[in-house]
Amino acid sequence: MKKQIEGVLFGSKWLITPFLFGLIIIQILYCAVYLKEIWHLALHFNSTTESAVMLAAVGFVDMTMIACLIYMIISGSYNSFISKDHHEENARISSGLLKVKMATSIIGVSSIHMLQSFVNINNVSWDVVNKQLAIHAGFIIGALAVSVIDYLHEAQHKDEPHSESTDKTTNKDH
Repeated sequence: MKKQIEGVLFGSKWLITPFLFGLIIIQILYCAVYLKEIWHLALHFNSTTESAVMLAAVGFVDMTMIACLIYMIISGSYNSFISKDHHEENARISSGLLKVKMATSIIGVSSIHMLQSFVNINNVSWDVVNKQLAIHAGFIIGALAVSVIDYLHEAQHKDEPHSESTDKTTNKDH
């Protein structure tokens, strides 16, 4: 009975896959929007000002960072929670490290949004800028908290005997 319960519990990891495939579909749609925006910029290039190109470039950087964040979530989640075949380069990716990477990526995306506001400061209210700064500070504090928690968790496992084999078993099962 214990084996059957464990089989159901650990087999439920496959319920994550539809979510990951959904993110792949979002990634495809986001890529189409990205290409459409580049095409639109190219078509109207002769009538585009330098500041409009700069804002577009910042927007493209933002879209690229979001696309990379989506990919990181897809691949990291698969490697951390589903795959039992951890490749050597992915063996060190724990769910804690994945959270730290996601948090720092979100800080990068938030920074790009603030940069867009700063470049376009004449058309953005100070209320919006202050809200963006507060949200950005919240992301930084959250990322620091997640990083500290992951560091403490890793430090605890380094002190335990046989922690390496325990971590590999844990990562494979979850």
